[in-house]
Amino acid sequence: MPDQGLAPWVSANDKPAATTGTKPVSGDATERRLKGDVMQLPTRDRRRIKDLVQNDWDPHESISNIFADTRRKLSTVTDATPTVGGINNMNFDLEIRKRYAQPLAVESGEFPDINMISGRMLPSCYEAGLVNGHTVDAPQFLSVAVETFIKEVLTQVFSRTRSNGPGESGSAGFGVGTTWIQTHKYKRQLEYEEEAAIRGEISRDKSGLLPIESRAASERGPLGMSDLRLSLEMADTGMAQFPVLMTQVIYGYREGELENWDDYTWVCDQPPEAYTDEKHDSEANGGHVFELTNGYPDAMDIDTEAWWEGAESQDADMLDGILDSCLAAGS
Repeated sequence: MPDQGLAPWVSANDKPAATTGTKPVSGDATERRLKGDVMQLPTRDRRRIKDLVQNDWDPHESISNIFADTRRKLSTVTDATPTVGGINNMNFDLEIRKRYAQPLAVESGEFPDINMISGRMLPSCYEAGLVNGHTVDAPQFLSVAVETFIKEVLTQVFSRTRSNGPGESGSAGFGVGTTWIQTHKYKRQLEYEEEAAIRGEISRDKSGLLPIESRAASERGPLGMSDLRLSLEMADTGMAQFPVLMTQVIYGYREGELENWDDYTWVCDQPPEAYTDEKHDSEANGGHVFELTNGYPDAMDIDTEAWWEGAESQDADMLDGILDSCLAAGS
C-alpha cells in the first residue's frame, strides 16, 4: 500500500524537518517541485493564486491604519488615454443643454412621440454620466409606461367621480376592479335593453353601446379640477409621486370660488357704517387697506407700514428700470 503522507490534522510543527543536504537544490528542481505542487491544487485555487498578482489590496492595511496615518497605495492600473475624435472629445455641456430646447407636453398640447422622448432622454443620460446614451427600446418602453400611468390615473378619477358606466358592472373598458356606481333606474333599464339586444329587438351602435349607455355617455360631462380634487381627497390616484401637483390641486381655489367674490347684497340695501369710505379709500398712511369678506371693515386697527423717503412705489419702479437697463446692457 503506498504511503498516504501525513494526516491533515498533523500540525506544521509536528512534521519532520527536512534534512539539509550538503548539496544545494538546483533552481530547475525547485521550480519543477513547485510546479508539481501547484498542479495538484484545484482549478479554483490556482485561479485565485494567479489573480493575486493583479490585486492591489493589502491585507495588513487595516491593521496599519490603527497605529499610523498611512496613505492608500496608488493603483497600478493606468487610466485609458482618450482617443482622438472619439466620444471623449464630445462637449457634453452642449448636449445636456439640448434637453431644455425640447417643448414640454403642456406647451405643445400633444402626447410626446418616440423621437421627442429620445431627444429628452439622451441629454439626461449624458448628464448622469452614461456616455453611451440609452438603448433603442428605452423611448418606446417609456412611452408605453407613461400612457399606462395616465390611463390608470384617469380610470381612478372616473370611477370616483362618475356614475352609470357602460357594462353590467360598470367596468367595461376600464379594467378589472374599477366599478362605477350605477343608479337603480339605470341598472334596470340596462338589463332590459341587454335582454332586448339578445332577442334582436334593438341593436348596438358602432362603439358597441346600448341606447341607454350612449345616452349616459353623451350626458356625462368632461373632467375638471373639481373632479380631480374630489378623487384625491377620497384616496390616492397614483399622484403621490408628484407632491407639488397634489398640493396645487388640493390647496388651490375651487372652481368658481373667485367668480362671485364681490357679488353680494345688503339687508334692506343698507351697507354697514364706514364701509363706503374704506372701500373707496385705497391708501392710508402709504399702505393699502384690505377689507374682510363682503366688504366688512376689520374691527382691529391694523398698523400699516410707516412712510419712508425713497421707499414709495415710484422709487421702486425707478430702481427696477435701472436694474433692467443694466441687464440689457450686459446682454
